[in-house]
Amino acid sequence: MSQNRYFGVSPSKGLELLDVVVLLVGMILALIPLIGLALNYSPFGITRSSALASLLLLLVTLALIAIVSRRRAKVESSSRGRSSP
Repeated sequence: MSQNRYFGVSPSKGLELLDVVVLLVGMILALIPLIGLALNYSPFGITRSSALASLLLLLVTLALIAIVSRRRAKVESSSRGRSSP
């Protein structure tokens, strides 16, 4: 099985790199307006600093999710490789 995983999607599940890129662009196009809408109704408003802070928070959150997902996948793949006596 391939070790290349993109947000929990592996090429072995039938998705090519182009499909993964299209999914990522779609996710970006869905999340950025939602962040803008949330900022519009927040007490901070839509300013350059609040937009930057919210995008940074989104980036850090998604990066942490990816790190945890990859570590879990490594643990699962290493435990599958072991045979019980």
